Amino acid sequence: MNTLLLIILSLLLLAVIIGIIIYFVKREGYENNTIKVQFEKLPTGSLYHYGHFIHDCLLPFYSVYNKNPNLKYVVIQNDKLGNFKKIFENIYNVTVLYDDNKSYNHLTSILIYKYYYGPYTKFQKNIIRCIKYIKKKLNITKKIPKYILLIQRGYSKLTECGDNCNTGSKRRSITNHTDLRNALHKKYGKMFKNVILEKLSFKEQVQLFNDAKIVIGQHGAGLVNSFWCQKNTVLIETDPRHTLTFKHIADILLLDYYYIKNLNTKKSFIVDIPVIMKYIKDKITNKKNTYTLFYR
Repeated sequence: MNTLLLIILSLLLLAVIIGIIIYFVKREGYENNTIKVQFEKLPTGSLYHYGHFIHDCLLPFYSVYNKNPNLKYVVIQNDKLGNFKKIFENIYNVTVLYDDNKSYNHLTSILIYKYYYGPYTKFQKNIIRCIKYIKKKLNITKKIPKYILLIQRGYSKLTECGDNCNTGSKRRSITNHTDLRNALHKKYGKMFKNVILEKLSFKEQVQLFNDAKIVIGQHGAGLVNSFWCQKNTVLIETDPRHTLTFKHIADILLLDYYYIKNLNTKKSFIVDIPVIMKYIKDKITNKKNTYTLFYR
């Protein structure tokens, strides 16, 4: 009986030893392909908001990925990507893990600095390389820009957002958007596209802005897609302009940027449709002009 008990205990001990060995072998292989990152804290917004996800996560992470092309796992500390986790995983060919239970404390965390609101001179090379990488990854075809895009703010149901699930569309939109849309459609027909970006996939958004000749939109997440525009694309931003983010993006990508003030108070965002229509016409015909409502 004692001999049998000794054999059983020996087998159990052997199983434990084998289990420990397998654990550490797997862990070593796992950690060789794993990076733990912490994205610099944002003063406003979160990474589960589209604009901040692109601007403060997807693009800045490229500098890390470029140095670790065999990466398989990315552990994110103190943040969530919400709806955009799959986009991140597909672009960088990785699996995203959240360090909710502090299970990855043994990994050294890499701090990824955000771009703030520009200027982007310091990050220009990394941004341009990342844009090229993303377009290649998504098989974006390079076409001659021809479309006039008007961004209509839609609604997106956010996930993993805690108590901060508000989107920009809840806070502001162009008051006379319908009138502007109708005027552009009547004038330019198939050249014009009124777009609700929340209804499009990430690839569709990249391709759409890659093909755009003129983009019109209110300050907000949708204009972050100007990163995908080609050189000399006209970018028109309307009030309320809280930062110079999109002007700075235009500066490094050589876009033709203009900002238009509203005709009304801060409580309603009414744009001057005749002025915008004349301005677009002059841009299409390459006629030079100046307008009191437009600022570089």
